[in-house]
Amino acid sequence: MAGFGKKTRRESIHSQKENCKKLYEEIALTLSEVQRQRDTLKTKNKDLKSKLDKFKNDLTLEKSRLNFIYFKTTDFEKLYKEIKVKLSECQGQRDDLETENEGLKLKLKKEKSEMQQKEKDLKNEQESLKTQLITLQESHSDICKKIQTMEGKQSQLNEK
Repeated sequence: MAGFGKKTRRESIHSQKENCKKLYEEIALTLSEVQRQRDTLKTKNKDLKSKLDKFKNDLTLEKSRLNFIYFKTTDFEKLYKEIKVKLSECQGQRDDLETENEGLKLKLKKEKSEMQQKEKDLKNEQESLKTQLITLQESHSDICKKIQTMEGKQSQLNEK
């Protein structure tokens, strides 16, 4: 029986060795699988870091673009407000000029009417002066005739 116990012990040790060997192979396979998964995860992690860096870069570029658009929009809003103010000023000046122009038109119309009236008055005065001149010339002519007649009579009187 002692041999049987040894055999069993031998078998038990052999069985344990086989179990340890199987366990070692399983652990080695599991370790190999874990290392492969770790390498895959490292690669994925690198890819994700690269994608994250690219995303951060894209985000920075987009932020810069949005800031540029914001500042341009702000510039355009300021410019629009300035243009609105200038337009309002120009419209005010235009209204003032239109009012002044209407005043000048009325003044010109009044002066034109006055000039026409003065021209009419001058023509009437000229006609009146012509008439007076003709009357004076006729009176002068009559006076000259009377003077000649009187001189003729005086010379006749002097001769007598």
